[in-house]
Amino acid sequence: MNKLINKKVKMKNIQTKINSTTKNNAQMITLMGVMLAVSVFVISSIVAEVENIEFITSETQSSLTYEFNNIKETFGTTLNYNLIEITVVAAISEECNMKGNINNITQAFEITRKNYTDLELKYGRIFDANLVKYWYANTGDGVYYVSVTLYLEDTDAYISEDVTYSIVCKT
Repeated sequence: MNKLINKKVKMKNIQTKINSTTKNNAQMITLMGVMLAVSVFVISSIVAEVENIEFITSETQSSLTYEFNNIKETFGTTLNYNLIEITVVAAISEECNMKGNINNITQAFEITRKNYTDLELKYGRIFDANLVKYWYANTGDGVYYVSVTLYLEDTDAYISEDVTYSIVCKT
């Protein structure tokens, strides 16, 4: 009988150890599951918050400004060159005075605007220009002033400015 009681006590001790170990393992698994769920929630919250932020980098803004300044600096010179009616023979023989005809200003302006528009479209930007007015400078050397509105746009921003150029033409 003593043996039977000892066997029951030993069985109970083994059962208690198994239950204790199983209980500890179950608590660890539950704790790991809760930690995993919380970390997934935190990560998804961070991703959702970062996704809603619209970044306009200084590089994007400055590249549009840089490009607009380049256009602003070169548009008048290009317009002046498009006014010049030059033949190959005159250019070779150095008989060309490199002064354009102001009567062709609208045609030269359209050619210049189209060239810049095509160039900017290749880079995904929209360019436009409007000829506001032109007038003689009364300096006696064939200088005319040309007032132009320049417009440049990309996906994030746009720049528009009125610019006045001085060009040299035949009088």
